Parts: sequence; C-alpha cells; structure tokens
Amino acid sequence: MIDVIDTFYVCLYNNYGVIRNYKFDIWDKVMNKNYFLLIFIPILFFMLYYGNIKPLQASRAGVRKEIERTLEYNTFVNHEFRKTLALEAIKSKDQELILLAKEEMEKNIQMRPMDVKSLMILSFLYYILGENSKAIETAERALGLAPNRQDIQKMYKTINPKKNN
Repeated sequence: MIDVIDTFYVCLYNNYGVIRNYKFDIWDKVMNKNYFLLIFIPILFFMLYYGNIKPLQASRAGVRKEIERTLEYNTFVNHEFRKTLALEAIKSKDQELILLAKEEMEKNIQMRPMDVKSLMILSFLYYILGENSKAIETAERALGLAPNRQDIQKMYKTINPKKNN
C-alpha cells in the first residue's frame, strides 16, 4: 500500500514539476504525505459512508422486512421505498401494512407535494380503507397536476364512478 501511495506522489510531483520550479513552497507542504492523507482519508470515508454504506444498510433492513428501521436511515431513496411499500401493501391486502403505507405515503406527499405517483397511490390507499372523500380529493389533486395522464383518469373513474371526465 505504501508503494502505491509513493507512486501516486511521484506522479503528482512529475506532473506538477513546473510549479515546483517556481518555488511554491506551499505546494510542497500540501503534498507532504501526512497533510495529503489527513485531508484525503476523511473525505474518502465520508463519501463511502454516505454514498454506499448508508444506502446499503437501508436496503438490507428493507429486505429483512424491517420497514421502520429502513425509513429511520433517512436516505435519498426513502420516497421510492415508501412507494414500493405502498404497492406491496395494496397487493397483500394486509390491513396493518396498508395503514402503515398510508401514513408513509402521507409523509411522501408532505415532502414532495407535486409527486403525482405518490398522490395516485395515496388516493388508492384511501379508497381501499373506505375513506372515499379523501380518496376523491387526493385523486382530483393528482388529476389537476397531470390532467392528460390516462392512468390517473382511469383511477379517478374507479374511485369516483359518479363523475366521468
């Protein structure tokens, strides 16, 4: 490992040798192995943790059916995980899971109010739970955001058969 780092430093010094000829003493101090590693290693760990390890932990927790734990990680994919949870809840027809999915989809709407897919899913969850007025209101909101989408129009007709748009 030390040979690789030494080779890296030799490459940097060769590439920037012209700069060193102009006697930039600061460059020599920065490129000192100790200073460079003190800067580089924490940045590397930060990138690895937040870019790879944290999302991996969240996905593994989801695989283990630990939904609450997965959402506690609060990563950039939580909104997509909530949508997947809701779709699985609709397929399973498990009442507890549907209630949890409804709560999580309401959080999605609070965080992303213009997300039409989340509005559609939440509307259908309300419909399944018998909360028809909320289902119609949410479906109308989705229809207002994307009036030409066929899937929203079809869902709205399913939820509210009295109105045919």
